Amino acid sequence: MKKIIKLLIFSLFGSRFFEWLQGIYWVDKLKKGEIYEKEIRVLEDFVKEGDVVIDIGANCGQYTYHLSKLVGAHGKVFSVEPAKAALKILKNVVYRLRLANVEIKEVALRRTVSMTLLHRRIGTIFPTSVRHTYRCRESC
Repeated sequence: MKKIIKLLIFSLFGSRFFEWLQGIYWVDKLKKGEIYEKEIRVLEDFVKEGDVVIDIGANCGQYTYHLSKLVGAHGKVFSVEPAKAALKILKNVVYRLRLANVEIKEVALRRTVSMTLLHRRIGTIFPTSVRHTYRCRESC
């Protein structure tokens, strides 16, 4: 049912509205303390105030939010997200929740230097496939 509603909203109002709405949804969930991934609860065993951490594949910022709170004002969170749609939501979440210790990086991390195109199907917000990897000789 959720997929049908998402597809309907996406089809009727377009990706910009859908991404904005997703941002509001995630901000609300994070403010309420709702946790979807149980692993978040163990972060406090590993992350302390003042730490510098990286959230690779930050998506909509669920881990970024909790890491930001754990490292505090003297720590830093680098959130890495290559997918444009998720990146827009992540930026919205970081802005609305005033996460001043978060720095967002729009890159994909991999072992070799290359350029990869991320594709998504209509009605989805996140990449569904990766195509055409190009090796970069100098910098991408």
